[in-house]
Amino acid sequence: MPRTGLSKEEIIEKVAELANEKRLSYLSVTTLTDYLGIKKPSLYNPMKTIEDMHNCA
Repeated sequence: MPRTGLSKEEIIEKVAELANEKRLSYLSVTTLTDYLGIKKPSLYNPMKTIEDMHNCA
């Protein structure tokens, strides 16, 4: 489960921010989890694949 206070909507917002800042091709699970300050398993609860993140951006 994502850390307390980190909703799927907030993750989607951060995906969009990161994609806008660095370009969509830069987006990866590692870059996103580093950006969010969470561990990879925390991301996969609400977002199942990297494609889910790309579809949100």
